[in-house]
Amino acid sequence: MKHDFNRMISGNKLFFRRACIFFLIASITIFFFGNTVILKPLNDPHPFWLNVFFINYTFLGNGLFLISLAFVLIFRFNKKQQGVSMFYGFLFAGFIIQLIKNINNLSNPVILFEPGQNIFQAGNISISDHMSFISGHTTIIFTWVTLLCFTTKSSGKQLLLLASAILLGYSRIYLAQNHLQEILFGALAGTFSAIIAVYLVYYFKGYEYYARKLFSMHKNDAIKNSGGVQVV
Repeated sequence: MKHDFNRMISGNKLFFRRACIFFLIASITIFFFGNTVILKPLNDPHPFWLNVFFINYTFLGNGLFLISLAFVLIFRFNKKQQGVSMFYGFLFAGFIIQLIKNINNLSNPVILFEPGQNIFQAGNISISDHMSFISGHTTIIFTWVTLLCFTTKSSGKQLLLLASAILLGYSRIYLAQNHLQEILFGALAGTFSAIIAVYLVYYFKGYEYYARKLFSMHKNDAIKNSGGVQVV
């Protein structure tokens, strides 16, 4: 079982290598240039169409989207394992998000949209949620993107999925909802949640299996001690 799981991870090593490159670049950027380096040019005017695009695109990181995707896979395409893994991924990602956000009640950069043209920090005006660490939207999209990458062997599709997840992470920075550090930790948490979900759905045999195995061992020991024939 452990060997099969490791083989599945190694079968998607190209995706994980690319993800690790993103994690490394983000970490180096934060270490050398600071957490808000990407926010600095965002106080300048931006095109209206780009504002509209990112405002709508960022909803792909909404938990309802992941739940909807799970139901579509289960009831529309009859892909129960993929759908259940999406649901498990949502549960783990949601748990990590709520746990960290409630432990680290850190302040968001807050924003104002002025006639759809300018995005800038609004000083002491409290518009958005203060619990921004980690990025929940980034966690969610990296969860379902990683899960989808487990189901496809196409390196091109995996690269496209990873790029879409990174773009959504950038949308959170563009909309001044999160800093780069929060995006990085959200991506890590989402990837970890997906791996745990895959393990539980495809490789973990469950409580009942191990309970039956334990009961069978005790039964065989009792028969052996009584001089009977061991049950295989």
